[in-house]
Amino acid sequence: MAKRIYLSDEDIRAALEKATQELRNTKFHSEDVKVTLPAPKDNRKAKLVFAASAWVKMYALVHKYGTEVEWHGLVERKGEAEFLIKDILIFPHEVSSATVVSDQRCYEEWLDSLDDETFNACRFHGHSHVNMAVSPSGVDMTYRKNILGNFATPGAGDDYFYIFIITNKKGDISGEIYDLSNNALYATNEIEFSVIEIEDIKRRIKDAFHDAIEEYVDRLTQKNLTSINSKGELSFTISSDVEVEDDFFLSELISEAEGVVVERRVTTPVSTYPYHGTYNGSAPAAATTPKTTSSLQSKRPDVEDDDDYGRQLSLYDDDDEDDYYKLYRERCSV
Repeated sequence: MAKRIYLSDEDIRAALEKATQELRNTKFHSEDVKVTLPAPKDNRKAKLVFAASAWVKMYALVHKYGTEVEWHGLVERKGEAEFLIKDILIFPHEVSSATVVSDQRCYEEWLDSLDDETFNACRFHGHSHVNMAVSPSGVDMTYRKNILGNFATPGAGDDYFYIFIITNKKGDISGEIYDLSNNALYATNEIEFSVIEIEDIKRRIKDAFHDAIEEYVDRLTQKNLTSINSKGELSFTISSDVEVEDDFFLSELISEAEGVVVERRVTTPVSTYPYHGTYNGSAPAAATTPKTTSSLQSKRPDVEDDDDYGRQLSLYDDDDEDDYYKLYRERCSV
């Protein structure tokens, strides 16, 4: 059942009535009084739909790396509880078997390179757990809690949501959708995952393999024909690049990833994920990361340049969270 993200006046009244009844029925002397109230839930469910090209790009990254890897996605709301992930974006970061971490300066430069439409549609963060279970880690959940706690209650016309996914090489997947505009937090079992445009991808794969097989047969020689397996079958390997979109091949995605994703070699623990505001990222930067001005300063125009603003845009500081998110919401219409 979907959880409520914030309590309505009706929820609050019902909670107070339940608390009052619980207190009346509780006998105590000098102990502290504790009242436990269940989180309000309902039976709503959400649909998370991937464009087929976005789906295969995501898993091309997962299977490319023997380490964790992360990505962003461009999302469009298609209905009250339906979201379409249209594309996958790769940003600069370093990876290890159990962590992902970004150089803040490089990441900010990448953010600043996005046009406004892309920047505002970037409402999906995913990462892999390689061959491990896809349950969120403590870092994942702490980040999500921080994000949720710093959103304002949506007003009329606002469209606030953010999507998180964790997957692995086996294709296991877990997710959460924070839909503040409709006051719903959807967990994995409340989300229906699907992929559209499958037939188009199948056609592209078929065409790619047809061409690759023809090329292989044309190059067959007496030497090639010695490749017989233990069952007496002619055995051969074909490598084929697949066009997942018009004029876009998976090899281009992998090449792009190799240019910005670097294997991290460290012996000391590091905090995972870049921290870059409400709609792009997955956890606060490490405490040891030098404090710097966030990329949001350059993405948000016409802001008075004073000391207060610099403080508000500093890289993750508990005392500054409310102001930071307020400024971010103004930038990306959140």
